[in-house]
Amino acid sequence: MTGPNAGEPALIYRPFSAVFWVLLAAIVTGAIGVLMAFGSAIQATLRINLLLIPVWATFILILVRIILLFDPFRAMRQMPQVLVAALALGSTAAMAMALTGNDAMAIIVSWLFGAEFASGWFAALSAPIIEEASKATCAAIILILCSDRINRIAHALLVGMFVGLGFGIVEDLTYEVQSALSNVDSDLAGALPTLFIRILTAFPSHWSYTGLTSVGVLLLLPSFSERDEWKNFDRLAAAVLLFFSAWFMHFLWDSPAPAFVEGNIGLTWLLLLLKCLVNVAIFLGTALLLLRHERRWVVEQVAQLRAFDAVLPGIDAEVLNSLATRRARHQLQKGAKRKGGKAAARSIARDQRKALDLIQRYGSEIKPAPAEA
Repeated sequence: MTGPNAGEPALIYRPFSAVFWVLLAAIVTGAIGVLMAFGSAIQATLRINLLLIPVWATFILILVRIILLFDPFRAMRQMPQVLVAALALGSTAAMAMALTGNDAMAIIVSWLFGAEFASGWFAALSAPIIEEASKATCAAIILILCSDRINRIAHALLVGMFVGLGFGIVEDLTYEVQSALSNVDSDLAGALPTLFIRILTAFPSHWSYTGLTSVGVLLLLPSFSERDEWKNFDRLAAAVLLFFSAWFMHFLWDSPAPAFVEGNIGLTWLLLLLKCLVNVAIFLGTALLLLRHERRWVVEQVAQLRAFDAVLPGIDAEVLNSLATRRARHQLQKGAKRKGGKAAARSIARDQRKALDLIQRYGSEIKPAPAEA
């Protein structure tokens, strides 16, 4: 069977589109900007960074694994090139824009409120505005370039997460190399504590902030697949609320500690824990609400695709019935394991993944066949 993707243009490589060239220029100029800002520091600590490659690789793989948990219906699993492009934009263009914007904001905050106030509150005031705007701009480039295929809330959530992931990785690297250079004992003694702290506080972090802002951007674009189903006020209000949620999470994380906490290690760690818990609650609550739209879409596609046995070859009805929630999928796997062992459970899991992939590939393009006369 010929799917709706056959003959379609590549997802990212679209030289006929001006947006593709904007993306390419943004990555190249962003990479140059980042290297100009931190290239010498990275070069000076190159030996330590080479030694820490296994730590970095493990850290990044764990974060990717966590992020993919927020794609339970496999909306982006067949489009890895989009996620790679988002990662590249976040680590180059978004970081370069943020560096320039933060420098400008530092001058403005100092001019308005004085140097003493700026030293404590600059990060909390600048980062949520400048950095989130920079990352949202990069997410918008992807959403516009691939608007014919990337147009649902689940798509935007993952695109934003990978933009934020790229940004966060480069930011963590810059903190690590700066700490390495500033330590009088050794580069390793300076790098490890900073990297350890960044790993501990990576959930939630930039990837979660930008996941929410990216969905907000999609809600404002004409390509949003559910645009006709939303009232304009509801759509605009939801976008503003998502932007504010990401801004607040970022502001909370960067806000300075009260005076009574300074110098007290126990209270400092307790404050960090409280900040993490609040941000986790905001992010998880919002993400779960957003994923309800994708679950509803999958249920609708299952109802339509049941009429096309050729589209879902060899997929049992009980597998289709289990797709709506992760809990239902796991319960079916457990039932199969009790009856046929681990092999049966793995077979069910493969069928569930296959069904979801087929639904993501052919969904919305296939309509029920007309009833026979």
